[in-house]
Amino acid sequence: MKTIAFVNQKGGVGKTTLALHFAFHAQAAGNRVLVVDLDSQGNAAAALPGALQLPQSATLFNPPDATEIPAAPLAVMPGSYAILPMDTLQTAEKQPRLANFLANLKRYGQHYDICVIDTATVPSFRQQAALIAADCAASPIELDSFSMKGIEFMLKNIMGIRERYNPRLRFLGMIPNKVNTGAPVQKAALAELVQKYSNYTMKHALVLRSSVSEASAEGKPVWDIKKSSARDAGREMRAVVEQLYNALTETAHAS
Repeated sequence: MKTIAFVNQKGGVGKTTLALHFAFHAQAAGNRVLVVDLDSQGNAAAALPGALQLPQSATLFNPPDATEIPAAPLAVMPGSYAILPMDTLQTAEKQPRLANFLANLKRYGQHYDICVIDTATVPSFRQQAALIAADCAASPIELDSFSMKGIEFMLKNIMGIRERYNPRLRFLGMIPNKVNTGAPVQKAALAELVQKYSNYTMKHALVLRSSVSEASAEGKPVWDIKKSSARDAGREMRAVVEQLYNALTETAHAS
């Protein structure tokens, strides 16, 4: 099972939306896809009404057991407030919890081809565990001043995990999201992003479009929305998730 984590240390940047569209794309490509929601708000599961509902993601941090794991084309482990205690663990407790998390994902990997992890919106043990488990990571980012200021810290965190714990981790890049093409401030921010972080910025961007939120509300990918206004959003989203999917599968072939 190959694993991709969607990470950012700021909420509301479209992380869950992008993770779910990646899952839809991977499933359509013939994979059995497991979505793990490590966010306590549990939005990923709510947006996947047709997916097989598995135990809450908090159970991944418990010791593995012999419970049978059901398989499906698309399954989700919902996030919930039960996972919040992971953020207040004492140092001595973290290593065994991390070992449990990795061992449980390995068990699920016997039944699923791709795991998509939607992480918490703050630097936390949950986010660290996701990056240690992942083969690839990607970060949607908004072009506002607060998001831009947090980029360097976010990149240092990801690269630090790779150096200390997970040398196979491949950072696929930042994806400019909810881009307002009519706002000069955002155009300037995009130019700055590309200039300062060209090696870490994907070539595709996602424009702010209402059809994306409509698709999430209907529990389907935006390219399946039967409205002419969704056409551009579907094309943009497909371009992003296809690039991410190709990178993840290339990682799988190389390993």
